[in-house]
Amino acid sequence: MMYLIQVNTYAAIMLLAYMLLLRNKTLYRFNRLYLLAAAILPFVLPFVQLPLTIQDKLSSISALQFRLPEVVVGGNGQGSAAHGTGLLTVAWMVYILIAFSLISYHAWGLIRLRNVIRNNIREDEGNYILMKNTGYGPGSFGRYIFFPAEDVNEAILAHERAHLMLHHTRDILFLNFFQAFAWPSLLLGRIKKELKELHEFQADAMANEDKQQYAQLLLSSALGIRSLPEMHLFIIHPLKRRIMMLQKNGPGSPLKTILLLSCTAFILGAAVLFVQGCNKSGDKSDKTTTVETNAKLSPAGNGAGEIVKAPDVMPQFDGDLGAFLGENIKYPEYAKNKKIEGRVMIRFVVDRDGALINPEVLRSPDSSLTRAAMDVINRMPRWQPARMKDGKLVSAEMVLPVMFKLN
Repeated sequence: MMYLIQVNTYAAIMLLAYMLLLRNKTLYRFNRLYLLAAAILPFVLPFVQLPLTIQDKLSSISALQFRLPEVVVGGNGQGSAAHGTGLLTVAWMVYILIAFSLISYHAWGLIRLRNVIRNNIREDEGNYILMKNTGYGPGSFGRYIFFPAEDVNEAILAHERAHLMLHHTRDILFLNFFQAFAWPSLLLGRIKKELKELHEFQADAMANEDKQQYAQLLLSSALGIRSLPEMHLFIIHPLKRRIMMLQKNGPGSPLKTILLLSCTAFILGAAVLFVQGCNKSGDKSDKTTTVETNAKLSPAGNGAGEIVKAPDVMPQFDGDLGAFLGENIKYPEYAKNKKIEGRVMIRFVVDRDGALINPEVLRSPDSSLTRAAMDVINRMPRWQPARMKDGKLVSAEMVLPVMFKLN
């Protein structure tokens, strides 16, 4: 789940950077590569490992509290594991069903295109194949250029030939089938839409000589056009943007271009640091330990002094914390009878002597669950205290989540 959140976060940041900085600029080649990267990179970036020095600095900024692995308390651990396995199976089934549906949809579009090509006369013009009287278009796919009737407008033909020369069909085919497998990235559809519009701007720029006449051609051709899903259509809305981009002259000054690309790179770099930094500080809270319940142990004791928010070495439980909690947390009978479940969050301080002091409940669904969780904190033995790089022992704050769940 955390991986999918990161994927969608990166996709949103990359798309936002495009919309703010690049969308209406005439850097067509760069923008095309950028949008393809915006589709692919969000699936790769979560695996990027930051250098240790950067990770240390990020953790010193964000680690206000150290959250321990969650403990699930129940009659036995098997019920929670089986429930989780069942949900995972359902999630995979939903994923496969949607992926299969999207693949089928795009495959059906390609079959329809093939039928149009087979059922109409093809004129091989060397670099492209012209098809007239198809009832579809004007548009293009691969090496094929489609016109709905016998008439062929030279400006439109030049535009569609530009699509062929730039291999725009490859981009769309790739994104269609990539999206079928990567559909949990919710912004892929929007990225594909922006890329298709960019294709039109790029082809417009290559095809026209007289901007005024070409703009009039766009407007006069806006009605009465049929399409197939995989085609690049000559008319793609919004027309206002195509005409606006048509009037722009070149990529602008080199200084502005460098500044623009530098800002984009800075935003993306900062986004990677931010998301990966959040991930590093959150990794410790993603693990779940399932335990059973039983018995008793000892108290805690001294003053905390100054609490260091990000010590170099965090406090350590001397032994297996999961096993200790499993032996010492009891599911209250009252909560069992009333079928009360939920998560109790307890914050406490491990002082310089390793004693647990100042326990505080941050969240709890019921007072009986609170007492059960607090009881195990009060019975816990001393920990190894936190320390700094110079060996100085310090007090540090911890958070323990305890999930009470009935089987």
